[in-house]
Amino acid sequence: MKNLFGSRPVGSRPFSRRLFWLLLLAVMAFGVTLVAARPLGSKGGDAPVALLGVEESEPVISYVDRQVSAQSGAIVAWYNPDVAVTGATAEAQARQFLSAHRAELGLAGPDLADLELKAIREGLTGTTVRFRQYLAGIPVYKAEIAVHINRDNRVTFVDSSYRPDLQLALNAPVLDQASVRQAAMTFLSATAPFSYNQTALTVYDFNGTTRLAYQIR
Repeated sequence: MKNLFGSRPVGSRPFSRRLFWLLLLAVMAFGVTLVAARPLGSKGGDAPVALLGVEESEPVISYVDRQVSAQSGAIVAWYNPDVAVTGATAEAQARQFLSAHRAELGLAGPDLADLELKAIREGLTGTTVRFRQYLAGIPVYKAEIAVHINRDNRVTFVDSSYRPDLQLALNAPVLDQASVRQAAMTFLSATAPFSYNQTALTVYDFNGTTRLAYQIR
């Protein structure tokens, strides 16, 4: 996948020798995504690389009834699969469908242990069940699956940003949230107070490498 980010060296700031594997800063007020990462194979005090730009969309291949990832081959959008489902709840019905079609969707296993329920929404045409992907108990950045079930208990649409085959080398961050947030404010030279303040640990798949990151809003 082509990298559209522009590079910018962080230099010799006081925190530069302490930066960890990956720092993701999604700052909504600025409308940008900032990524600071230590390159693979770097050692000791090597300066990290800072990238600033807009995230690119994953390339897909379109068919009549679906779109699939050009990289993994997994379905990312499935139009009217028209599959009947059973179950006492909408979540149970959605999980039944996902388990039965895990190969096409690139899911990890039949038990769907890495998918946690995020939301269930009722609408005029039926119910949408949304799951979020987790790895080692940590949410994966922008990785979700939504299953729409109509009032006849048939799946009519699936939307997926699930990330197949993720492997995480570290299960704990090197820096704490306070240090990361201070690094973000220093990098952005931000002085004004923010009306919304949230820092969350996430799993981020960047250029084919899976790392821990902090998402700051």
